[in-house]
Amino acid sequence: MKRFLTTVLSAILLCAAGYAQNYKVEIKNDSKYINVDELGLPGTMSVSEVLRMLPELLNRPGNGIFENYDIQMNGFSVGNSKEQFLSQTYLADVKQIQISEDPVSSYQSNGHGGSINFTLRPRNEGSSGKLNLSAYSLYELQPTVQYNYNRKKFSFYAWVAYDMYRPATTFEERMNSSPEVTYSSDTTTRKSDYQMARLFMEYKPTDKDALSVQLFETYSKTRADFAHAEVGSFLINNSSEDGDGLSASANLKYTHQFKNSKLTAEARYEYNPTGSKMVFGENRFYDMDNKANNFSGKLEYAYNFKPKGLMKSGSITAGANYKFNDISYRRYEEFNPGLGVIKKDVDMSARIGFVSPFFRTEWELGKWRLKLSAEYQMYNYNLKEANAEPFVKQQNEFTGKFIAGFQMVPHHHLRFLASRMIRRPSNFQIYPYPVYDVAKRYYYKGSPNINPELSSEIGLDYITDHTTLDGDFFMLNVNASYIHVDGILGTSSQVKSHEYAYPYRVYENNGTNNIFKASAMLLYTVGRLSISLTGTVFDNHIVVKGLSDRYAYYSLAILPSVALAYDWSIAASAIYASPVNTRDSELGQSSFVHLRVSKSWSNLILSLQGFIPLSARATDLTLDASNKYSIRRYSPYDAYIGLNASWQF
Repeated sequence: MKRFLTTVLSAILLCAAGYAQNYKVEIKNDSKYINVDELGLPGTMSVSEVLRMLPELLNRPGNGIFENYDIQMNGFSVGNSKEQFLSQTYLADVKQIQISEDPVSSYQSNGHGGSINFTLRPRNEGSSGKLNLSAYSLYELQPTVQYNYNRKKFSFYAWVAYDMYRPATTFEERMNSSPEVTYSSDTTTRKSDYQMARLFMEYKPTDKDALSVQLFETYSKTRADFAHAEVGSFLINNSSEDGDGLSASANLKYTHQFKNSKLTAEARYEYNPTGSKMVFGENRFYDMDNKANNFSGKLEYAYNFKPKGLMKSGSITAGANYKFNDISYRRYEEFNPGLGVIKKDVDMSARIGFVSPFFRTEWELGKWRLKLSAEYQMYNYNLKEANAEPFVKQQNEFTGKFIAGFQMVPHHHLRFLASRMIRRPSNFQIYPYPVYDVAKRYYYKGSPNINPELSSEIGLDYITDHTTLDGDFFMLNVNASYIHVDGILGTSSQVKSHEYAYPYRVYENNGTNNIFKASAMLLYTVGRLSISLTGTVFDNHIVVKGLSDRYAYYSLAILPSVALAYDWSIAASAIYASPVNTRDSELGQSSFVHLRVSKSWSNLILSLQGFIPLSARATDLTLDASNKYSIRRYSPYDAYIGLNASWQF
């Protein structure tokens, strides 16, 4: 303890004196860069353990800490294989981690909160690869094969994976309403299989030109069984759902480096067909087929200024994002409530166009780093259902961000952020015809008058890192931000419809939301021991239709790791999330412990991990003041143990 306090007190003095060292964590405008070699953590740790230390991933309610970020490898998204990539990639494979709070470029939408990019260590010329196998007690199996080939101007990377869940999740629901349904309960067991493949090729004909191609494919099959019981209703007994889906994409990217500038051109094609068939006992059948063809890309030109006077660097970037979608949805439902057969056949197509010119400039002046970006987004919706009038809607909005960073003394960084962002409604939130939601079991329809959700944010971020003469490492990261949201998407009004025996929910976007969030992380490494402590606070105030609701949320996390020897390591994480109480619902607390032990032999790494839930998660929801309609959802966390083997050749 004395050594730790000495480290903290001496950090400012030594840093102010200009103590030289390589950076471990560095902030540049809207990104945080982590130099893996300087952290002093064991190479047998998986990158998922490292990410759990970061306050950016813990300042949002819920335990899906990676859901809001696009996970990338060498600048390319890993798509739907986030968990597999994170658990089967070790620190020994990674050179640098970049966390960007800017959402992924507008023409790609799988990272609403930002992106986390892992720069892998370059391979020697020739062939190399890795075989991974993960097995878990919850009937989960994950084999993976990676292959690398480098030859002068050409590089090739292949990644093939399979993921099987038997089962994956269990979900229970209890519902009380009157007069139609007096009591009901649901238990869901879901089984799924995924196969994933990715090919990446890069060719550099000259030192100034680079051409890269990425092909990505994911195929999934899902089986869900619903055990459903009701008193006072004939609607559903037992039911099942069978679904499959394909996600295939091709990405082409070309860059050319001029003397003081760089040109980037990128094009992407995606094809996504999905299907689902659902049977509700003997009286209801549901069939769904979706197809989507997306063509997107961007063109960007960046000019770099030569350093002059106080200016260490400067750049101006201009370009445009674009995306054009062709989407078709077909839903067929047959329902026999005992009073005659009701059939509903929905056949809808949509064309969506998106063009967004943008401008960005960045300056480094002495100890200051400045960034200003602006984007003008032009959206066009063209929706049509068979035998119905087309629905057309256009939306144009400005977004922008300003960031000012200041390095007070070496290894002490302060950053201010101000931004204006938008979140657009989904296709079905605008779609003006009734559609049945299979998972939630109710009808909904969009609103032609719905508008984008607008948000404004201001934030402050401070970070310092320090290495003592004894080799101990200390890092402190504190950030706070305030967000104001106008026109909350996802709010809805409910309209009863006896024709379908379920109420409609009509999407709206009204009301305001004021959010304050703050977090602090302390990372301390002494010898072979590393400890990370993280705390977050999240305060949310919502006003919709004159009704005010406010709830507070906080989480605490401790993540120790130790390298017992060069080839042994132990990493653990314990996270507690407080209950969330709103005006109409309560989300129970969630807490768990995760432990991972790793051992390496030359090119082989074996890891044994275990997950222990300390509390279950439940949600209580009351939809009206008279308590005529209430739902309780119970989602237990299951304990498991898992084994991972990784052999590099």
